Amino acid sequence: MVAAYRPTVGLYLEKRTLLQNGKFTIKVEVIFRIRQGNKWKYIQQYRSTSVSASPEEFLLIKSRSSKGPLRDSEAKAHKSMREVEDLLDEHPTLTLAQFKTWKSGRTVGAQFRLKPLFETMIEKRTKLKTISVYKSAMISIFKYGSEDLTLSEITPEWLKGYEKWHTEIEKNSLNTAGTYLRHLRIVFNENKNLFCDDEYPFGKGKYIIRKKKTVKHTFSIDQKDGIVHLETATEAQWRAVDASLFSYYCNGMNFVDMARLKKDQFFPSFESPEYFTFIREKTKDTVDEQVEIAVYLTDKAIEILRRRGTHAPYVFGIINDRMTEEDIKREVANWLQRTNKGLRRVMRNLGQFSDHASAKWWRHLFATTLSDSGVPLPKIQDMLGHTAPETTREYLGSNVVADGKKFAQFL
Repeated sequence: MVAAYRPTVGLYLEKRTLLQNGKFTIKVEVIFRIRQGNKWKYIQQYRSTSVSASPEEFLLIKSRSSKGPLRDSEAKAHKSMREVEDLLDEHPTLTLAQFKTWKSGRTVGAQFRLKPLFETMIEKRTKLKTISVYKSAMISIFKYGSEDLTLSEITPEWLKGYEKWHTEIEKNSLNTAGTYLRHLRIVFNENKNLFCDDEYPFGKGKYIIRKKKTVKHTFSIDQKDGIVHLETATEAQWRAVDASLFSYYCNGMNFVDMARLKKDQFFPSFESPEYFTFIREKTKDTVDEQVEIAVYLTDKAIEILRRRGTHAPYVFGIINDRMTEEDIKREVANWLQRTNKGLRRVMRNLGQFSDHASAKWWRHLFATTLSDSGVPLPKIQDMLGHTAPETTREYLGSNVVADGKKFAQFL
């Protein structure tokens, strides 16, 4: 986004509009050179002065050859031009968009600093998790650059340097770098009035945000069967198993959505439920069209609902209407932590312990079970509430090691 060269500045006589005094307005002309693809494009910008002149007088003013009363007009015109030149001296990397901002009377610099733009984005967000990611991205980006970082400094080369620093020096994952840079890209996308299209650093031929494919973990068939047919456990472990299996039987439902589940979401009634509907909390504020997911209840899911769904209005009693969003986030996280702890103890007792086992794995198992049963990918995507099929495909890679071992027997 750095300017290819210093814009040229000069005086220009605007002859399209004849003034009442029979003369034309003198303007300061600034010519920017912008690359578009493999070609350079020259773009003129004009700043009005308080001076008017005839064509003959303009030639004298421009060449500083005025005499008599015309000398005052010459001084004013060249003063306006010097103001633009002083601006270029102060901001060597001045962009076309920045010049337009300065011309409109606003100060160049402050509104183009990345920090206040990031802070504005955070203020617009309501979900705590989204706010947290924006803050983490901002901290990481400023650690590589500085808090005075400006839009004009974010070039494709800068982004490549950040990615390398994030993964090789900071020893963080490529996917985390991609997450932070996607949030930075959102900041650019929401402030397109501050720069020209050619100055946008993301996209083909510039910087492409990379992502490493990750394999989602899941339970093996033996692990699932052991938990489903569990015979003895403590009350805390039974609660963990019930919460986990309710997620599995109900489209791999996330715990945050389970915690928000209310009795009035069940049809035809909570007392005699056949199905319930919900909108994913994760995508509620990120997609234009909200998709309602319908979950049809199996007998096993209804049994769990009868044992654990005894509260109102939220059936599992994890949250209530008096809680703030921050309270809800904390309580759901504690519920998930308790569930994971109980689940790992159950698996240890079954001789199948995994210190990474998580209740989230049931969501992945739901997807792989349907896929193995021949359910089409678009249907699985709809049931999970994914906005992109690529996300669903990541879930279906969960059994890649087990599948490889099974298929190797055919060789």
